[in-house]
Amino acid sequence: MDEQVMIWIADYCAGTLSEEDFEQLGKWLESAPQHEKELRQCLRAHRAALELTLVDHLDNRVSWQRLLNSLSRARRRKRLARAITAAACIAGICLSTWIVVELRRASGDHPVTALPGSLKATLSLPGGESISLERHVTLALAGEKFAPREGTVPLLLDTNKAGKEHLLSVPRGGEYHLTLADGTLVWLNSDTRLRFLFPFTGTLREVHLEGEAYFEVHRDADRPFIVRTRVGEVSVLGTAFNISAYPENREMVTTLVAGSVEMAVAGSRARLAPSAQATWRAGWEAIEVKTVEASRYTSWIGGVFEFEDTSLREILAYLSRWYDVSFSFAGDEIAALRFTGGARKYRPLEEFLESIERSCEVTFSMKGSVIHVSGSR
Repeated sequence: MDEQVMIWIADYCAGTLSEEDFEQLGKWLESAPQHEKELRQCLRAHRAALELTLVDHLDNRVSWQRLLNSLSRARRRKRLARAITAAACIAGICLSTWIVVELRRASGDHPVTALPGSLKATLSLPGGESISLERHVTLALAGEKFAPREGTVPLLLDTNKAGKEHLLSVPRGGEYHLTLADGTLVWLNSDTRLRFLFPFTGTLREVHLEGEAYFEVHRDADRPFIVRTRVGEVSVLGTAFNISAYPENREMVTTLVAGSVEMAVAGSRARLAPSAQATWRAGWEAIEVKTVEASRYTSWIGGVFEFEDTSLREILAYLSRWYDVSFSFAGDEIAALRFTGGARKYRPLEEFLESIERSCEVTFSMKGSVIHVSGSR
């Protein structure tokens, strides 16, 4: 990559790139197909180096051109980052650098305040007993020799509960990481429930999921691992994948990181290769499969939320589970705004929403226990 282009990209990331140089960077982007990929790689490297949640500002060259057109029509000079996000909103795609900013307090409304979720879950045992969990555990039967996985503590269960169903529940505003008896690792997102036998018996390792979870399945060729949801199932031997199956969404989405899985819903089947995503929604006759960047759909287990061309309604539904809050929209056109970006999930909610306000010309205000989303005043 030419040194001058690297300087332009560095200035762009810092928010100091002039409009003249910005246009030159745009011409460079359009001059060769591989330049868009190079730009994306630089933006991701910049994000990783600064430990910020900076993500791609530009989905494609069409978005870039629309952005340039809006810049050329601007009547007054603005900070580059604000011009980028405003132009993107005109194009119908809200984009942001999502950097921590000071909370703006709206006149006449209560400030939006909500702390992020934390590590918490409840394990319901056969017989009605429940155990509150605030540390990661490795399950084991009392009296058996075993080595707990690093970073976990052992949870010894009575042998009279062996082979019976257990329920792990993660509430809104929570998350949890569990090691099953066979060595399979499971990360559970907010508002998620996982039912499983402990330990597994017979020729199948079967769990029932309601919500979202990421699995790293311990390979066992003699005992397939099956995840069942209300609408379908995923069968594996040993692999890493994410499943989202919240009942209110009336859909099931499986994203494969490594290995191979087969998803089955309502008579339709799809076998996935790494970086493939299978989606089924209520009313669909067949499963839809596409290639994705799998890390975007598993970033939540590493402390980051990432969204790509996602509606504000979907984003806020996701956040509502993590921060345990409720949102309402002033109109469907606001809920339909689309956004690309990311943020560290352990930051207060107000920082997250403030960045969206600055990007998409929307306003968040707390009314009672509900956060109301409306157009900018």
